[in-house]
Amino acid sequence: MKSSVGGLPIQGVRLGAVKAPVYRNKDRDDLLLMAFDEGSVGAAVTTTNQFCAAPVHVLRAHLASTPHVRFWLLNAGNANAGTGEAGMEACDQTVAELAANAGVAKDSIWPFSTGVIGEPLPVESICHALPRAIDALNGSVDHWERASRAVMTTDTHPKLRHIQCVIQGKTVTLTGMAKGSG
Repeated sequence: MKSSVGGLPIQGVRLGAVKAPVYRNKDRDDLLLMAFDEGSVGAAVTTTNQFCAAPVHVLRAHLASTPHVRFWLLNAGNANAGTGEAGMEACDQTVAELAANAGVAKDSIWPFSTGVIGEPLPVESICHALPRAIDALNGSVDHWERASRAVMTTDTHPKLRHIQCVIQGKTVTLTGMAKGSG
């Protein structure tokens, strides 16, 4: 088996990247939805640091409530970290707005934010962009590339790889997307 650059579609996963705008460069996608088919189950490992961003607190609460996941809500350009109670409220508000727009339970939405620390999350911009992100949901190869670019902040290039293998006679596709400096 050899991994390859780029992403391959995964059955049951759709992506929608749009401009909210959150990121300082207003001419690029900076809001990403990843939608998972009903019945999808997820797991997460979060920081052990006591100082963590509002989305980490919300994610932990949602994981404690249910293992089922329907959406990941990711924004780039604002980490929603070091924002205190206002950051928690902002995170809750964006999750509630997505839940209402998509008709899913709030605790099935996992929020993620990356970017500048200590700045208020632009809730109105994110909430206004959610219907467009929902409309943009698609599982194509192009959407994986666009998604990997949408979450970039200080990254110098998108980080997207895939591998296919056969397990018990069935072809399995693993597509991974990462972010981080470099």
